[in-house]
Amino acid sequence: MCFCLCSESGGEEETQTDLIIFVYFSILFVKMQHVFCINHLRTQNLMIQLF
Repeated sequence: MCFCLCSESGGEEETQTDLIIFVYFSILFVKMQHVFCINHLRTQNLMIQLF
């Protein structure tokens, strides 16, 4: 996975904001994956208990 910060205007603030947004969404994505993983494991455990 590669991510390129391209700021055509050359403004430092813009690049920083883009980076903050990217980091925020990365953390959000990881947290969502983590929650999905936990839910997946729970449903698997429930299925194991049922059978």
